[in-house]
Parts: sequence; C-alpha cells; structure tokens
Amino acid sequence: MFCCQIIKFLFSFIPFKALKGYLVSHHLENCPSCQKELAGREEARSFLIELNEVKEPRSFWPAVQGRIEAAEGKEAVRQPFLRPGWRWAVAAVSFLVVAMIAVLIYRTSMPSRIQKKELTKTFQINYLKIENEPAQAFIFQPKDSDLIIIWAEKIS
Repeated sequence: MFCCQIIKFLFSFIPFKALKGYLVSHHLENCPSCQKELAGREEARSFLIELNEVKEPRSFWPAVQGRIEAAEGKEAVRQPFLRPGWRWAVAAVSFLVVAMIAVLIYRTSMPSRIQKKELTKTFQINYLKIENEPAQAFIFQPKDSDLIIIWAEKIS
C-alpha cells in the first residue's frame, strides 16, 4: 500500500524514538495489510535463543583484540553526512513532506458529510407556548450547513 511506503520513508527521517514508536503503533492499529504481516507471539518466540545456547568461538577474542589495537593506532576522521550548505535544504524539504503527510492523514481521518447527515436525527415541535400563550415556530436551515435556526413568536 502507498500509505505503508510513506510510513517507512518517514520512519527513516524521524529522529526521536518516541515519535517513531507512535508512528509505527498508530499505523499498525489502522493498516489491515500490515497487521496480517505481524508475527504472532509463538512465532516470534521460535526466533529467540537462550543465552546458554550461544557458545563463544575460540577465535573471537583474538580477532576483536587485534581490531582494537589497530583502531587505537589510527585516528578516525568522520566525514559529515551532508555538506553544510545542503543540510538546511534537506531539513526544509523533510519538514514540508511531514507537514503534507500530516494534513493528508488529518483529512482522511475526518468523517465525511455523508456520514454526518446519516447521524442527524429528526425532531418535531408539537406545541409551543410563549408566556402561556400559543406561539408559532419558524425553522430555517441554510443550504449545505449543519446549523438550524428556530424562531418562535406569539400568535396575536
């Protein structure tokens, strides 16, 4: 699904674990195709191993020790991911993409007007009194609006 691809793309750009967790959990709650792909609890346990099942290979420590000694002799020079001139552009584009997706998600989660009209209930005014005298009611609803105006006046 297209939504799943967007979520995967956003996941790589969001820096905070809490936001990533919310994004994934919210998506999994609402996406039936991703829910089908989730492993069950028993299936996930079959992939886990216990600590006593793991045995240390004999050549493990000498290999690690050799790499540590080699790394101590060299100073690591870290190259920046992006040149400083491009960082602001990538940040701005990322912000715009996140904002557009947020608006898209907000619009798709809003109930449509059709659903609102199905939920509306009818009402009826059987008898109306103003100051213990009969009154007449006028009901007005503007076109394409949920607003209803009721005007009542005494019958003289």
